[in-house]
Amino acid sequence: MNQRLHILVRARVTWSLLLCLGCGVPETGTYVSEPIVSVDARTNNRPGSSSQECAQTLDCAQGEVCCSGACVEPDACRGALCERQGAACRLDPRVAMDQQEEFVCARLEQGDNGVCLSRCEETFAPDSCPSATFCLSVTVDDQSQSLCMPSECSDDASCSWIGPYGGTCIPFGNLSGFCFSAGLVEQGASCEPSPRAIEGLCASGSYCEVPRGESEGRCQPLCDMWLGHDECPAGTSCGFLTRGAGVCSVSTREGDAPFEPCAPAFGWCDDGVECLDFGTGGESFPVCTVYCRPQVPGDCAGGRFGDRQATCRPVFSDGQGGVLEDLGLCF
Repeated sequence: MNQRLHILVRARVTWSLLLCLGCGVPETGTYVSEPIVSVDARTNNRPGSSSQECAQTLDCAQGEVCCSGACVEPDACRGALCERQGAACRLDPRVAMDQQEEFVCARLEQGDNGVCLSRCEETFAPDSCPSATFCLSVTVDDQSQSLCMPSECSDDASCSWIGPYGGTCIPFGNLSGFCFSAGLVEQGASCEPSPRAIEGLCASGSYCEVPRGESEGRCQPLCDMWLGHDECPAGTSCGFLTRGAGVCSVSTREGDAPFEPCAPAFGWCDDGVECLDFGTGGESFPVCTVYCRPQVPGDCAGGRFGDRQATCRPVFSDGQGGVLEDLGLCF
């Protein structure tokens, strides 16, 4: 049975949402496996050993690594240490993660073996990880690391293993997608963001969209806000869920075109167009504002903000003191 990984996901770009990902490695195996050198953990008296017991490499002296409960020189444990993303590695049963230079050997399933995952610093920034992986904050047995998690899915059918009612594949960007458990609540029906039982989750292909300031939502289909056509039911527009996917969100009652006045603030005017308040000095000035990609000039083509042509400007924090270079606003 897979352990549950808790992953903090930046949702809708301007706020955060805590999602619980019942992921890990599917029973069929997502990671490439390779033979592991067997090291006898019953004795530390062997060449290259300091005879010091350990649970992780941090317990050992500089230049040594923790291998099956003993501190040894790296050459004495060759084949059991992380050398590439996705390779198998061995963990002491007392720990869930072990830092090994630029990698972390993480136990994502029960048992002694782990999988090698690249370490990353810019959580939610796909550019810091290899293609088909995504930098996420992962917690296993109260240990947390930012790791390049391998993609689990490309469509909902790839998530059939996750639970009795299948799952929903949510794209995260960088050619990666992750499986979330599905339930029995149909699209358009009321849902709770944290149901008490799996049956209360939205059916496969939909997500429990909760309007800002409310506690109850509705199961809404996923969408792609860059496609340029309406995939969403009447009264909703495609707004951000992750960096790679949108969800059909309740639209504002007024204003449905870019750069028009709108109300209430922080609703969606149109696909990829959010009602943002640009007021200053206590005055409110909500405008339908277009999200854009700086590398795609056409995202802001033809739009005007006030009396000037709008351009795409990176304005969102990456959480590490910098800005997101692949996402901005037209103004």
